[in-house]
Formats: sequence, C-alpha cells, structure tokens
Amino acid sequence: MVDGDVQQRVHAEVREMMRTREGRVVFTDLWNGDRLNAAEREYAARLYEVFFALPALVRGELRSQGRPPSLAAIAADYGLAPEAVDLLLSVMTTEPRMPKLFRRDPQSGEIVDVDVSALDAFVKSRGSEVRVSGWKGRPLPEFSLPAVFGGTLSSAELQGKPTLVFLWLTRCPICRRVTPSVVALDRRFGPRGLKVVGLNADDVLGLNVAEAERESWLRENGAGYANARLDAATRSALGQNIFPAFFLVGRDGRIRELVLNERSLGELEALVKPLL
Repeated sequence: MVDGDVQQRVHAEVREMMRTREGRVVFTDLWNGDRLNAAEREYAARLYEVFFALPALVRGELRSQGRPPSLAAIAADYGLAPEAVDLLLSVMTTEPRMPKLFRRDPQSGEIVDVDVSALDAFVKSRGSEVRVSGWKGRPLPEFSLPAVFGGTLSSAELQGKPTLVFLWLTRCPICRRVTPSVVALDRRFGPRGLKVVGLNADDVLGLNVAEAERESWLRENGAGYANARLDAATRSALGQNIFPAFFLVGRDGRIRELVLNERSLGELEALVKPLL
C-alpha cells in the first residue's frame, strides 16, 4: 500500500497542475522534474498507467455488465484509494486534449453516461497496456521488426551490447528536436560499443506517414543507426504512449533507465556513459 503522505503529495501536485494549466496535466513534468522524490515518482507513474488502462476497464464492464464500473470497484481493481480514482476521472473529464469519453454525476462522481464510440476509438488508438514504473532491472522485451530500409531488426542482435532504444514518431516536434542528439550519441559512442536502435511508431498508431517521408527524414539527419517499425505486440510489450522515449539497456540485456520526453545531449550522454 502506498504511503498516505506520498499519495497526498502527488495528488496535490496534479491538482495544482490542473488549476494553473487550465486542466492540463503533463505527466513528464512530474516524471522528469525534481519536485517529487523517488517514491512519489513511482506513485505518479502508477497513476499514469491506470489512467490509460481505465477506458478499457470501463468498456469491458459495459460489455459484460451493461453499466460502467463504480468508483469503489475501480479502486479495488487497481489497488488505489478512492480519492485517487476520483482524481484520475477528474483529469480524464477536464483535460482539454482528452476526448469526451463519459459524463460523471456532479454529486457522487460516479460515471453515469458513456460515449461508446469515443471509448472504442480511444482504446483502439491508445491501447491499455501502459507501463512507466518498475522497468529498472527488467529484461528488454524481445522483438523482431521490419527495418525501415529493408530486412528485419531483432532484439537478438543486441545481446551483449550496451543499447539505447529510441522510440519516435516522424512528425513529432520533440522527436525531431532530439534526433540530432541521438545521431551524435551513435557517432560518439558507437565505436565504443554502444548500439543505438530507433523504433518508429507511426504505423502502429495509425498515423498517415508515407514510408518515403520517414526514410527521407532519417537520411537528411544522417541517422546511420538501425531503425525499425513498431508492431502492436512490441508496442504493448514496451508499454509507451509518450514519444520520444528512451530505454537504456546494459550488456546483460536488462533495462537501466527509462527516459521520457525531451532531454539534452549532455543529459543523454550522462545516462549512456555508465552503460559502456
């Protein structure tokens, strides 16, 4: 059970974000910043994971029971306090970037009306298997994927090599900003054994990006490291909905760190060097 002080601290940070950013909650600001300690970051990550799992749970309950789950049932399913569930549902219904999936009773907070079409579309596009916490020490999930320039890219090729796995989208502005840093890391540390791998999520997210556009972007930026196209199974295994994301993997094949969103070249260098 999460310590009560940890819960209160994280809940307060989320509410403050909602208050000062017109309902917007940016998880990576909690994850990457220094306002939360390690325990608080892990709890914030758990809330983020449940946030994306919730729509699939609501859909499942609608199909099997004919009604959405109660707040108490959601809390029990995920091992969260009721106030945590209430907070997540508040974010879900007020975040301006979220589709309107359901409506809540203003007094009880219970889900009383669901837009089934919007719910289905959200689960299909965003999935439900999101994982941010607990990666350290886990083995990198196995994969065999179609390489961008032909052939395949397999996790078996990474055995015994320190590896930086870069999850990216072709048209993502932040991904575009960090690509030169990834290229620099490959050129600087590749001769020392670092394996850099790019995994592109355009296709699996249903984005309308032509293969020629993706290839052109890589060529124009001198990205000589291996790149492949994510499939649904690998995306689910990696559990990411934030792009860019970086998995830093040791020679033993185990993940040392998950880094989300934009980081400077200096910050990425500092994370890569201990792997070599």
